[in-house]
Amino acid sequence: MAQIPNVKKKSSALPVLPFPFQTVRENYKAVASPPAAKVEDLDSWEVAGEQATAGIFAVPRTATRGRPGLGLGERKFMQALCDWGVVVGGLLVILTMSVRDYAPVEILTSLAAVTGLWLFFADAFNAYSAPVMQSSFRSGYTAVKVLIMVVVAYTLLAWFAGGFLPVIRPRVGETVEALLLALPLVLVRVAMSALITRAPMRRRVVVVGDNRDGWEMGEALARYDGKTYEFLGYFDDTPRNLRDFTDNPYGPRTGDREYPTLHAVHSALVWPTSELVPIHNSRGLDQVVLANPNQTPQLLQTLSLLHERGVQITPMFALYQDLTGRVPVSHLGDDWYVALPAHVKKNARTYLLFKRICDFAMALIALVLSAPVMPLVALAIKLDSSGPIFFKQMRVGVGGRVFRIVKFRTMRQDAEKNTGAVWATDHDPRITRIGRFLRKSRLDELPQLWNVLVGDMSFVGPRPERPEFDEELEHEVPFYRARRAVRPGLTGWAQVSHGYGNTMFDALRKVEYDLYYIKNQSLYLDLMILFRTIAVVLKLGGK
Repeated sequence: MAQIPNVKKKSSALPVLPFPFQTVRENYKAVASPPAAKVEDLDSWEVAGEQATAGIFAVPRTATRGRPGLGLGERKFMQALCDWGVVVGGLLVILTMSVRDYAPVEILTSLAAVTGLWLFFADAFNAYSAPVMQSSFRSGYTAVKVLIMVVVAYTLLAWFAGGFLPVIRPRVGETVEALLLALPLVLVRVAMSALITRAPMRRRVVVVGDNRDGWEMGEALARYDGKTYEFLGYFDDTPRNLRDFTDNPYGPRTGDREYPTLHAVHSALVWPTSELVPIHNSRGLDQVVLANPNQTPQLLQTLSLLHERGVQITPMFALYQDLTGRVPVSHLGDDWYVALPAHVKKNARTYLLFKRICDFAMALIALVLSAPVMPLVALAIKLDSSGPIFFKQMRVGVGGRVFRIVKFRTMRQDAEKNTGAVWATDHDPRITRIGRFLRKSRLDELPQLWNVLVGDMSFVGPRPERPEFDEELEHEVPFYRARRAVRPGLTGWAQVSHGYGNTMFDALRKVEYDLYYIKNQSLYLDLMILFRTIAVVLKLGGK
């Protein structure tokens, strides 16, 4: 099992008891506080809590009916529609007021191009992620960045493709006017941020399953700080096993990834599943997340009743993928098939063929353009430290085939003389001075363009691992072999989402991101990953 990720939160990211009833709070403090409640007494305090709340939740509250309870997809759609209205509406005003007369086909083609560019760059900058949309500053700032990129990209498109497409070539004055759309765009974004974070807009969610899977789901929900999801608590009829929360087969975790303390595990209130319907009648539930609970007939009957009343029933792995962008491989239980693509897409061969053609063409162009830079990099490496210019290493590729990659050397010549194969670490003393810059700028990977050219690698895909680590990870990490179904890449979804890692836990996380990419791979996702990689290179964000 993987460790339970934690996030930095305020006083309590996972509310102990969000129901606004003082009587319930007093009874909860009396029966469920850590000094008085023990794990072996779980049944007794659950019964006491049920008796204390039976009379309160028996009568439905009509005040909760008619709440929007917007989900993440609905929020994205509303925000995207508002953004599109401001940008397209503003461009129509600019074109209408222009002294030049534009043909209708030019206007329609230009608006279609702007719409496509906006959606792409908004996705690349995470403009429609919940943390961005619920923050007024981040939402407005991100929208301005997207607008600038759209204006620049459209200007380039208009000048290079204007002879083939009826796209309007903007003048300087029209370009400046388009940039002035940033002001109404920010105002609309700030207003939408204030609207969607209001309490009636939040989606009320409960998790059925007081286990490791449930706590992982709860931590994912906690990332939204109660502004997108109002987490009401856990429901389970099985006493928890505290060992499930402390076992850690993947080694220690660093940074902000400490998992919940035993005090947090003790103090979280667990309701019996029989209270689901009464609480829905009182509070109004929007979504029930199933985290591998025991499928008893009583639970299935309760879930059916809730479904009839419009409550969304969602498996843990489905919502988890939407929130985190990765497949929870260590939390699938009997649903192992979720980690793999459900079926072979009809256009899979066309996509793979087109991707291979693009890889070949892009690698050839990149090799020609980088030809003047490579001798300078080679000279800097030679002057900085003794040893060869290039570093050759065996890696595992598609189908488990081993191939040789070539990179510019960034470490000392004897880096692994005494230690053997080990993961690189932050501030690794084995890295040379020029090697640190090459890693940050990703210039050390330029020779790998040859691997892309000959078909060993692709531009986008799972990062190829060394055979020494690959064999170990195959036995330790669930579904690790699934990465071998596609060509490895120079960059990938795991690299732009999680970055580099040097622990078994990081390897597990990267596999989860890789599986998400394999299940959802498309040209659009490839382009988005490439764009994010370019942003990392420009910011010198490599390691």
